[in-house]
Amino acid sequence: MKYEKDTYQVDYAAIEEVEILREGTWNYREYDKEFMDEMALTYDPTMLRAKVIKDHDYQGPAFGHILALHVEDDPSAEGAFHLMATTGFLAEGKAMVESGNYNERSQGWASFYPTPGFPYLWEFSLLGANTPAVYGMDPIIFKEEEKDKMMQQLAIDHVNEGLTAEAIANRLTWEKDEEYINYKVRNKSRFRTTLRTIELDAEAGVLAKVGKLKVKYVSEGGNSDSLVMQNAMFVLGKGWTLAKAKAWIDARQLSAMDFTISGAVPFQDLPLADADKDGDPEALLPQFEAESRRRIYAGDENGDNIDWDKYRTCYLWYDSDEKEKHESYKLPIADMVDGEIKAISESITAAAESLADIPEADVEAVKQNLEKYFAKMETKAPWQEDKPEDKTEDSPTGVEAISKSSALKSDEGGTAMPETGIKEASITVVEAGSSIDLAKRNVELRAEKELIEQEAQEALTREN
Repeated sequence: MKYEKDTYQVDYAAIEEVEILREGTWNYREYDKEFMDEMALTYDPTMLRAKVIKDHDYQGPAFGHILALHVEDDPSAEGAFHLMATTGFLAEGKAMVESGNYNERSQGWASFYPTPGFPYLWEFSLLGANTPAVYGMDPIIFKEEEKDKMMQQLAIDHVNEGLTAEAIANRLTWEKDEEYINYKVRNKSRFRTTLRTIELDAEAGVLAKVGKLKVKYVSEGGNSDSLVMQNAMFVLGKGWTLAKAKAWIDARQLSAMDFTISGAVPFQDLPLADADKDGDPEALLPQFEAESRRRIYAGDENGDNIDWDKYRTCYLWYDSDEKEKHESYKLPIADMVDGEIKAISESITAAAESLADIPEADVEAVKQNLEKYFAKMETKAPWQEDKPEDKTEDSPTGVEAISKSSALKSDEGGTAMPETGIKEASITVVEAGSSIDLAKRNVELRAEKELIEQEAQEALTREN
């Protein structure tokens, strides 16, 4: 058969659409949609036609040719971009693949010729015993009619029985660096927002990167504003192994989880301003000047160099989607007093009366923080006046509540998670590095100061 756009009009034994590259990190290099688009756009078989060869043997014969390139997108949220090659196989090349001796593949490209600065496909290599760098690609199957695609080799492995090709490919997306074992749930190209890191289980050492999907990847009936997982991360320093991480993943349906980030700022335990200064109208300037001092405390008055983590400690609530905008912060309770950031009793009282200004879902978490400040003031919050004393422990505040689809919830309200015993329908996680715990930091600073003083004293003793 001949390819109508082939200037050589070669008579091929078969012409097939073959996947030669897919989105991912291969041989320590990331291949994304932009790279594949550039390769597809630069390819011109009338200028330089890539050959089908075996085992990257550049001196041997050609067993076919690459006639055209294009990029395909798997529309699922768990999918990937694929570089597809319209490939003409000569009779010997077709027989090599069908025999099973050369049914893996690889490809070679260069960025210096014939399109300097852009990747250009030079060759498509059929592999014998060599291991391909890119795994999980659809096998080369010659067909007269459309047949179901299968994963070669992996599809016949009994471990993968009942799994789709995509599910099998996703099970292979494991990486390990100096800090983490990483498991990819979705490719970065699926997300429209910057990914943020959250803690799924701080004690166990499980983190995740989450973000909002592009609208076209949101499943029917799904919420485009929900945060979903891109990557799960297991801290090596917490004793995680690949076997343990796989067991953790297998016990959960990560692609079905979504997240809601609370805007409640974690309790900062700010010191209270002295009562005499707090109540003196001349001691504390008007609120707009207090805002100016808060900005200076966190960076500078113009807001050009704001440390948003420090700025956040002065408030009880913020819009986590727009956390680098001053207008995203509500319920201020702090001001600079005697050169130190302190909680102001009048601001605490005002915040308790302004809870209608924040989303209802975050009110309870903010109330818990306010109750702690009222306790420091040796009084009760307005809603506590007739409330019996609660002996139970406070739940975490300023957290992100993770939930699964209703189909995954049990009658008891959630599915118990192995090892941790936490219910998946109501897991609470914290955005890593989202705020500063001033009380903890003060303890650390004191310990550091004491250590420095101790070392100085020991040095002086040795000199004497």
